[in-house]
Order: sequence, then structure tokens, then C-alpha cells
Amino acid sequence: MLTYYREVDTYPHTEREVISGNQEQRRTDEFAAEARAIVSRRFESTVNGCLDRVEALRDDRRSSTDVAEIALAAQEGRVESLVIAVDREIYGTLTDGAGSIVPREKASAGTYDVLDEVVGLTLRQGGVVIGARANKLPEEFWIAAIFRYAA
Repeated sequence: MLTYYREVDTYPHTEREVISGNQEQRRTDEFAAEARAIVSRRFESTVNGCLDRVEALRDDRRSSTDVAEIALAAQEGRVESLVIAVDREIYGTLTDGAGSIVPREKASAGTYDVLDEVVGLTLRQGGVVIGARANKLPEEFWIAAIFRYAA
């Protein structure tokens, strides 16, 4: 059956890895565990692929892990792809058009999570955002971006 499905499937993001066997003979928790493992491997591969591109493009100034540089690029619409730690915050404000960050120790009526703002700017400009837990990212940064072009 799988062979026939793959012959007619035109969706480009269909996962190639499958859970084989008779699913009616499998407990729901076993099935869920196998599905989560497949999704986790796919997600890890996606994050690692993006981080590899960040490293490869660094010398051409087409990527960065510097939050201020990324914030400016997001304001300019230059962020193609963004990997961000979903469990970290940097409170403060962004200076319009300058990319400079005025940091604050905590959120207030006049401040916000700068990382969330960069995500919003990236999405509004058609960029791709990948969220990951900080412990799944290299220790030295919470955000990484690939730029559409160098500044």
C-alpha cells in the first residue's frame, strides 16, 4: 500500500520514514512513541541543517548569531531563516531601523521580549522560523539567522 501511496503523493514534505506493521495490533502509547521518535529525528535534522548553513555562510556575512545584528536584519527584511531558543528571553526594546537593543532586566509596560519581536519581524517578511529548546542549541547563542543577502 505504501508503494502505491508514494507513487501518487505530490506533497513535498511527506516524511519518508514510516511506522511499519499492523497498527491495529499496536497499543496507542507504543504508536505515539514511535511517531514522536520520527518527528524528533526530523526536527533535529532540520535544526542541525540550518545551524550548519549558519556556519558555512558566516565568512560571507550571510549569517549571524549576534542578536543585535539579527534584529537589524529582521527590521530590514533580510532574515531568510531563524533558529531561536523558545525558552529564553531578552527583555528590552529595539531601536527602529538601528537594530540596537536597549536591554532591561524584566518585562514591563514599556519593554518586551526582543527575541519574540525578531520572530514577528522575520515572519512578517516571509522568513522561516525554527524554535528549539536552548539545551538543543550550541551553548554560545540563543538565536541564529541566515540572511537573504549580506549587508
